[in-house]
Amino acid sequence: MEINSILFDFDGTLADTMPNHYMAWKEVLADYDKEISETDYYPLEGFNLIEIAKKLGPSSPTEGVINQIVKRKKEVYVHICRANPPKLYDGVQSLLEELTAKNFRFGIVTAGHLDQL
Repeated sequence: MEINSILFDFDGTLADTMPNHYMAWKEVLADYDKEISETDYYPLEGFNLIEIAKKLGPSSPTEGVINQIVKRKKEVYVHICRANPPKLYDGVQSLLEELTAKNFRFGIVTAGHLDQL
């Protein structure tokens, strides 16, 4: 079996997006008088947005509040990324160039949200 195609995840695999996600959560949760540190957020890598909002957000939030937090986090994250695009990890650019030179097809898959594009 010959492999000629590769799929990559983006967040945390090709690019270091965690700092931007952290900054977005920190900004949004400050509106709810919640202060978070990197040690609060980073262990939640891979959790979905609703789970993170429930874990880090206000005590006993309604579903509506959780949805507001998630919506606002997405907006803030896009704004932060436009001002400070995530950096590719070392070696990613050369890997993609090498794959291209060897006629590999590759694509990016993500759990990201279409409304963040």
